[in-house]
Amino acid sequence: MFKRWNDFSGRSSRAEFWWAFLICILINLVCTIPNFLIGFVPAFLDAFHEASHTADTDPTNIAGFLGIMRTASTGLSFFLLIFSFAAFIPFVSLGIRRIHDTGHSGWWILVPYANLVFFLKRGDQASNSFGAPALDTESDYRLA
Repeated sequence: MFKRWNDFSGRSSRAEFWWAFLICILINLVCTIPNFLIGFVPAFLDAFHEASHTADTDPTNIAGFLGIMRTASTGLSFFLLIFSFAAFIPFVSLGIRRIHDTGHSGWWILVPYANLVFFLKRGDQASNSFGAPALDTESDYRLA
């Protein structure tokens, strides 16, 4: 995806598209799930900390821990934001190449549900107006 980030012509196979999609989803999950947990735990501890202060007992000092958790959450959010900006154009170009593989214009990427059909559809096994097949051999088509 990143090697051909500015190539909006040509073709890309289903496997190339879906592997890149899977990697993007995994990166998103790796950042989002801990970020959710990091956001949930401090909220719970804040409530616990407030309850302990109303009872005039301070069993632990969790302020430092809460600061570390919030810093980690901010770092993951910042990484995910940077990754999203960095992957946007390469993913659009990959999507356009994937639509080209089915023999259609890349402008179909602007139609949300139609492009999903093209992403799932098997590419043309012969050359089309966008070039040679994305996969080199017929056996590759059986695997993809």
